[in-house]
Amino acid sequence: MAKAEYQSNPENAIVLAKQANAISKQIKYSKGMLQSNKILMKLFHDKGEEEKSLFHSNEMINIAKQLNDNNSLAEAHIERGRIFSALGLYEKQKIEIEESIRYIQLERNINKQHYNLSLAYQNLATDYYQKIKAPQDSVMTYLTKSLEEVNKIKDNNDGVDTDSKYDMISYLHMNIGMFYISIHQPQRLDLAQQHLEKSLAIVDNHHFAKLKVDRIPILTTLARFHEISGKYEEAITKAEEILTIEKKQKSPFDRLLAFRILSNSYEGLNRQDSLVKYLNLYTKLSDSLNYARTKQANTTLKNIEQETKSSHERDKKSIILVSAGLILLLIFGIWIYWKNYRKKYHKRYLNIIERLKQRRSFQTNFSSIEKNQEKVNTIPNDTLNSILNKLEKFENSERFTKKNISLTYLANSFSTNTRTLSEVIKQHKGKSFNGYLNSLRIEYITRKLYEDPIFREYKISYLAEACGFSSREVFANIFKKETGVTPSYFIEQIKADNINDILSIKETEN
Repeated sequence: MAKAEYQSNPENAIVLAKQANAISKQIKYSKGMLQSNKILMKLFHDKGEEEKSLFHSNEMINIAKQLNDNNSLAEAHIERGRIFSALGLYEKQKIEIEESIRYIQLERNINKQHYNLSLAYQNLATDYYQKIKAPQDSVMTYLTKSLEEVNKIKDNNDGVDTDSKYDMISYLHMNIGMFYISIHQPQRLDLAQQHLEKSLAIVDNHHFAKLKVDRIPILTTLARFHEISGKYEEAITKAEEILTIEKKQKSPFDRLLAFRILSNSYEGLNRQDSLVKYLNLYTKLSDSLNYARTKQANTTLKNIEQETKSSHERDKKSIILVSAGLILLLIFGIWIYWKNYRKKYHKRYLNIIERLKQRRSFQTNFSSIEKNQEKVNTIPNDTLNSILNKLEKFENSERFTKKNISLTYLANSFSTNTRTLSEVIKQHKGKSFNGYLNSLRIEYITRKLYEDPIFREYKISYLAEACGFSSREVFANIFKKETGVTPSYFIEQIKADNINDILSIKETEN
């Protein structure tokens, strides 16, 4: 969506907004305090500093209630919903959005009412139903309701200027386009393209006089569209443009998405050096953001609990006891979470071992496999059966461990073209060529580790080369993506299981 001018230089805007807030407090100017807190709330959320954003949203709510400003109350609760969504607290987010709708319905200005309802429905679709993996109809229902509401706004600048209206319409068409790319099953690239073109047409043709259009969301969506369509060079161009803009705006979540698109696109082009570079950047930033988000979520939950308790219990001794209880609960909660996480992690390992014991193929079992789309058979049956038979022989051989294997190489050896072979692999193996090749290599090396104890003593770099990967980093990332566990963990568990088996045999003999 478009951004207000103050969001173009967030660091400077924070300083100015704090100064405005301090001056407004000194002269007891309520509207100044309301507006400065609103700006700070949004700026800190954009920076990912959710605790500070929540603080200013509370300040905004308190002032808005004194002024009986239903529109500002609705805005504050919508923003709080976005904050809780960013922290992964989706049920709290839903409560905030429902509270915002209550205030929206009290708003007398019809244009403001339509705009805020559109914003609330959009957040329910993209930040709630989509995040909790609700049925696709639920997501689409609220995207449609959001678009209906914003289209009801009159172009008379009464309460809502036309810039904000058309910015919202463009943003919704972009989200609907992304819905048909990433959520709808079967995938509908034709419908996605229609909505993305509508979104771009609005950005290009509407003269935005008051708002500065933020190009990152539409660039991200287009890059993702090109990546999925196999237009990797175009996806890379768009992702690099995102990184250029992001350097000024400093939005780590946008940077993370760009890194993911770049790593996937370079994998599609089989450019290993760039793939390794962006995989490492993506992994490091993702780990950093996950740690920060978990830390903020725990802090926020603790603060919410303490605020609730302190309003009812004034006695100092009681507060100390409650705080101690909360700390114990928090420690216990973290312990339970860690225990469950390790249990789930180990379960992934056990699933791999079970498949190996039963000598089942991993081709249709690992989590990285995409859901099959509706198959439209445009290939003659004789050609199809011939390619499938050759693929079976290829899988039973160990040719896939050679580093020089590529789609072109394999198509030539099968006496077919790359497009036909790629289509057969996508329809009958459920993956892109690179995904198919990666899963064969990981299946090969996991079976070697399971069946041959010597392989368990080799370094990760040797294992990577043994199954056809060009580097240790790519191998480790693909191994975890395919199996759900790291190579080191897999090897450690196999060794531990082997020792336990030996001890069990000795005890039986004694």
